[in-house]
Amino acid sequence: MEAKQKEFLPYPAKTLGVLARGTDYVKAAYYNHPVHANLQMMCEKIDEMMSQDSSYEYIYVATEDADYCRYFKERYGEKCYFTDQERYVTGEGESLTAHHAKKGKNRDGFLMGMDYILSIELLAKCRGLIASGGCAGVGEAKRQNQGRYKDIFVFDAGLKYDNDLNLGIDYIIPNFDYLIKNRKKIKGIFLTHGHEANMGAVPD
Repeated sequence: MEAKQKEFLPYPAKTLGVLARGTDYVKAAYYNHPVHANLQMMCEKIDEMMSQDSSYEYIYVATEDADYCRYFKERYGEKCYFTDQERYVTGEGESLTAHHAKKGKNRDGFLMGMDYILSIELLAKCRGLIASGGCAGVGEAKRQNQGRYKDIFVFDAGLKYDNDLNLGIDYIIPNFDYLIKNRKKIKGIFLTHGHEANMGAVPD
């Protein structure tokens, strides 16, 4: 793990961690899952935070989306780091499972798990955190970080509501315990619009 950190996160104290969900979570937009910020929104926030705080000299990007990695590398050049895990490009409405089946790939579950663990562990060692939206990786990175992040910014673009034909859970209320405990480090809550999915769970 130390060797991987030296290669992919050489300057943790000067690095802004960026968790950017892509692939099918963006292109398939699953019902009852958080809607994630797009690349333009994320880059605007990265640029803002790096311009306001000179201690952020680098970014570390945690994503499984190959197009996202290319975009960040083209925009930030040598300031941008990410691991060497296998990444993917899914089509509109295509699930990652369907993508693997189409390509005839069946990746080793252990290796995929190790890629994920490494990516999130490095994210947890960064100085600050930007996340494109809610997902398990955000919670795990914050848990491992144990309150040491200088800044935390998580986009809330709402939830993708299910259609009227599928009965069951309509939405999930997030757990804000970690954010309440670290409220002094939060720079803001960015709501993209005033719909119920965005406003309903905002804490007082």
